[in-house]
Amino acid sequence: MTSAKIVSRPPLLASERKQEFEELHKALEQDLKPRGAVEEFYVADLANLIWEISRLRRAKAAIINLAFKDALSGVLYRVMGSATRDTPKRGELSNGWFHDAETRNIVLTLLELHSLDETVIEAEAIRRNASELEMLDRMIAVQEARLYRELRAIADYRESFADRARTAANNVIDAVPVLRLEKRPVLK
Repeated sequence: MTSAKIVSRPPLLASERKQEFEELHKALEQDLKPRGAVEEFYVADLANLIWEISRLRRAKAAIINLAFKDALSGVLYRVMGSATRDTPKRGELSNGWFHDAETRNIVLTLLELHSLDETVIEAEAIRRNASELEMLDRMIAVQEARLYRELRAIADYRESFADRARTAANNVIDAVPVLRLEKRPVLK
């Protein structure tokens, strides 16, 4: 029985690919080489935990990326206080940043005038979403703690099995009588 039979459907969102999850699951099976249903269940659970951690990490990046345009607009508002009339409006610069190289260069020049670079935009996007990012960090930490507990449980299970096998083997060995040679009379 494979763990795919133990856990019938992977916990996927509409945006996630089943094939990628199955590749992760297969890689874990190859690395851990589960022996029996209990270990197959552990592998399936590990795949779910690792997938969830990856999902939460992707969500963090997506939140920052989603906030990028508003963050750029906010940064431009701060640095364009003394901009001339010839400077395009903030909204045009914010929109153009993503698809127009000339607009991107204008923004970079404006930032350079204030000894800044594009990392200030990332910083602003992170600052604006700090509470959501902090929540995701806590969720990731909880999932990682579960992952490490699961890995320890697998190690303990295997160690426990090995101990039981050693004890059983020793019991069998101790129970087998040792053949003793009879004392033969010494010939003179």
